[in-house]
Parts: sequence; C-alpha cells; structure tokens
Amino acid sequence: MNRLIRTGPFLFGAGFVLLGLVGMVFLTLVPGLQPTAEDGRVANMWVYLNGIILILGGVGLWIRRTRQIAALALALTFTLWTLAAHVPKLIGDADDVGAWVSGFEALAIAGVASTLSGRSVGRWPDLAGRLCLGAALFAFGLVHFLYHDFIASMIPGWLPAKHIWPWFTGSVNIVAALSILTGHKGHLGAAGVGLMYASWIILVHPGRIAVDFASSFEWSFLGIAIVLTGAAWIMFDRLRPSSPAVKAPRPIQMEAGPE
Repeated sequence: MNRLIRTGPFLFGAGFVLLGLVGMVFLTLVPGLQPTAEDGRVANMWVYLNGIILILGGVGLWIRRTRQIAALALALTFTLWTLAAHVPKLIGDADDVGAWVSGFEALAIAGVASTLSGRSVGRWPDLAGRLCLGAALFAFGLVHFLYHDFIASMIPGWLPAKHIWPWFTGSVNIVAALSILTGHKGHLGAAGVGLMYASWIILVHPGRIAVDFASSFEWSFLGIAIVLTGAAWIMFDRLRPSSPAVKAPRPIQMEAGPE
C-alpha cells in the first residue's frame, strides 16, 4: 500500500498536466476551478499561459530536483485564484453550492502544493496542507449530505443502491477531514479518501467522458479527481508515523545537580 500511495506526487502532477492540456485544446480555463467573468470569455493568450503553467508545474512535480519550485509555483497560482476569483464569487452569490465546491478544491490544491514546496517538514507548509485539505474534505462531505439527490445522479447506473452511495462518500470525506485536522490517525484518513477518489477515476469518470467526449467540463472533472487523489496520498505520506514530517518528541535531558 505504501508503494501505491507514494505515487501521490506523480498523480498530483499528472492531474495538472491533463488540466493544462484540456485548457489549451478547448481554449478555456479550468471550468469551475478557475472562474471567469459572467460571459466566460478569456483571451487566448491567458488560456495558453495558464495551460503552460499547469503543464510545466505538473511535469516539475515528477522530477525530484524541481518538485519544490514547481509546487511553490502551483501553490501561488491557486492561492491567487482562491483570493482573486473564488472569494469574490462567493461573496456575490453565497448560495451557489458549485462555487463553494470549486473554491474548496482550489484551497485544497493550494494547501497541498505548499506542503510539497516546504524545505523543512513539520512546519507551516505541512500545517497549511493539513488545514486546507481537511477543511475542503469537510465541505465536500457536507455537500454530499445536503445535496444527496444531485450526488446520486452522478453515480453510474450499473452500481447497485445508488441512493446509499452519497451517504457513504460523504461520511468518508468527513471522517477523513476530522482525522487530518485533529492529527488523530490522519494518515489513515488521507489514505482512505485517496483510495475513494481513485475508485472514482476508474468507475465514474470514463463512463461520463464516453457519453460526452467533447466536454471540457468532463475532462476537467477527471483532472481534478486525479489531482485530489494525489493530494490525499501526499498527505498520507506526510502524516504517516514513519514519515520524517512526523517528529518524534525531543527527549528531556536531565542535568546533573550537585552531589
């Protein structure tokens, strides 16, 4: 299992490469994740620049020597998107559940990217990743409960008991969020939610893309799922007890007193 989950940085990067390619092929920013003005029109120059940043950032995550600088660039990119685009959109329309989901996706990506950018594990980059990913997972879980019927409509028809799955997936998100935020078995929470997202890549997204192959939304939806799977497994690697990010308590040294 450890070997599988250590693919986190590779999947994290692969998701960005796919998102960058989707943007350049369909001449659009990432739907939802990178909100634009009401008319949705963006100059091609910005679309290509955004695609290049995502692709180079994703490829940079695959190479150990460039991983930190690539992660820092992606962290800054999605932090700016969160502050400049998502926050104003939520202030203008707080009832838009899609905007909340996209905003927390951007926040989670920024946080986990900052974790990979840190030279010193166990300090603020790791804390940023834990807080951002944990908050996002909690929000995703609430959405699964509050919008049960909509989530159920996204589940493939061949899966039995479609009405039960939103309760299950929502619970996994919330349990993982609490474990990551509190630090209690956080590595298990991250591993579990990462495996759940990985199952969606296999079970949910291929069928949706087959039905609407020319949809930039569906391809971006797949890319975001790959990014979040990688993010969860990156957090597993940082939180697992054998990781250098989990510091052992410093032993107390007793000074000899006078005889």
